Amino acid sequence: MGSRRPDIVIFALAAWDGNYSSTSFSIAKELSKASRVCYIDNPTTIKDVFSYRKRNIGKRIHMFFKTKNYETVNSNLTIIYPPLVLPINFLSAGSIYSKLSRFNSHLVFKSVKRVLNKMSVNDYIFVNSFNPFYDHTKMLSPKLFIYHTVDDITKSPYIKKHGGRLEKEMVETANVVMTTSIRLKEKYDDYSKSVYYLPNAAEFEVFSIRPKKRPLEYKSIEGEIIIFTGHLDWRSDINILLNIANSQKDRTLVCIGPVSLKDNVLSDLKKYKNVVFIPPKPIEELPKYLYYAHCAIIPFKKNELTESIYPLKVNEYLATGIPVVATNFSKDIRQFDSVISIAKKADRFLDLIENEILEDSDEKRSERRQVASQNTWVFRIKEFWRILDHKIS
Repeated sequence: MGSRRPDIVIFALAAWDGNYSSTSFSIAKELSKASRVCYIDNPTTIKDVFSYRKRNIGKRIHMFFKTKNYETVNSNLTIIYPPLVLPINFLSAGSIYSKLSRFNSHLVFKSVKRVLNKMSVNDYIFVNSFNPFYDHTKMLSPKLFIYHTVDDITKSPYIKKHGGRLEKEMVETANVVMTTSIRLKEKYDDYSKSVYYLPNAAEFEVFSIRPKKRPLEYKSIEGEIIIFTGHLDWRSDINILLNIANSQKDRTLVCIGPVSLKDNVLSDLKKYKNVVFIPPKPIEELPKYLYYAHCAIIPFKKNELTESIYPLKVNEYLATGIPVVATNFSKDIRQFDSVISIAKKADRFLDLIENEILEDSDEKRSERRQVASQNTWVFRIKEFWRILDHKIS
């Protein structure tokens, strides 16, 4: 458990019960081993309610109307559900957007403050994780304000409209800025003197234990399995996936997680009998799919967004020991070139998959696990406190 640390309040864009691994919630869980942590759920807009686009929307609506708008995950970790807010992203920057943004922020943090007071959370550190659309400063008075950025917000669809401007303001006002990638640190070094690199990691204890049973979804699969886990969206090089499906007829490509592709692109992939889509799974269930696969892939396109990505999945893959092939999309992924294959050109991707599967060995699997064992949330949170100790002493 370790010595008791200050209370932490985390306000994140990522839902705590989302469809795939979340940097923000992984940090919250690890911090809760030695601190009392309150994780504020990303506010739901009125538009979300009617479109039912948000995960577990029914539960969130129910929580809005309860007098107790929070619940406990464990003795040290509490989820706070803020009230409904107005959808304002469609507006242009200007006085109307600013006024409604202040209104939304007031609604959210007035509710949060009420819960914090009820729980006697007074002397705490506030972390805004990639959610610069709400300003806490008028309602909350933390001992330290950390802004945590996980992607290049100026290249992210939908949130880029206001995200770049608002994130820059957060970076300039935060006491400490933490970034998940080298590129993001380089970017924000120009706006703050307290920017630190805190890369993503894996829940090693979850992924390092081999499950005894092969997943039911694999029952009808014969031959070797190539696997991708996570959100399959516009960041992925679909041509690589199509090439795998077309040229690896004796192997099966398994994609686990949410899919946000254009209908015509998705239909092209679904034409292949050796491509299997499996719905999102809780992080605790992912190891059984990985351990019974033969190669894991990270087929990101190389562009301005992906060069700011340190993918969570790389350490999850390595913790299982299976071979990994990735595209050459960021400085962060290149740090793993001793234990994974990196395709400098997309047309080399298939050859590298072949090589990794053919040359796999117990020794290589041990090396991969060793690297993953040094990239855990336990290590990251130690670094988190090393950064903060001289700030709060």
